[in-house]
Amino acid sequence: MANPNPSPRSRFQKGNKLSGRKPGQPNLVSRDIKVLIREAAAEVGFMERVPVLDSEDKPTGQMEMRYGRDGEAGYLRWLAINHPGHYAALYGRLIPLEVDAKIEEKPVVRYETVEERRKAMIEAGWSPSVLAQLEEAMEPKFLRDMREREEKRGEVIDVERENDA
Repeated sequence: MANPNPSPRSRFQKGNKLSGRKPGQPNLVSRDIKVLIREAAAEVGFMERVPVLDSEDKPTGQMEMRYGRDGEAGYLRWLAINHPGHYAALYGRLIPLEVDAKIEEKPVVRYETVEERRKAMIEAGWSPSVLAQLEEAMEPKFLRDMREREEKRGEVIDVERENDA
């Protein structure tokens, strides 16, 4: 079935069934092909142009390609020197495999009341004045507006006491 929208961007749109590999479908590059690629790289090794010498070990002015030195590592070294973009792409695929990060999960502490949280923060070294400023900054706008209206009328209300009622 032909794609009704031939735009190259359409394949990245959400819900497009034509993009990606179907579940259960084998990888495009199988393990056998990967082995063949590695064997070829090992056989080619580091490639270099060297001058052709005559019987008296003097250069003839011609050059020839020599390869095979250092096997697969030599080929990868040659690739890094002569085609750094391709080598960088290959190397970038290997980096996540070697990340050995130790992740520690911190326990999540839940406080039942605001007073418990305030007490724990003071015990942890927070200044009460800083806590008051932080709580004021985190207060929802509608509560702040309500408190300010009540203060203008001359009645100071306690929002926590109202919520309990």
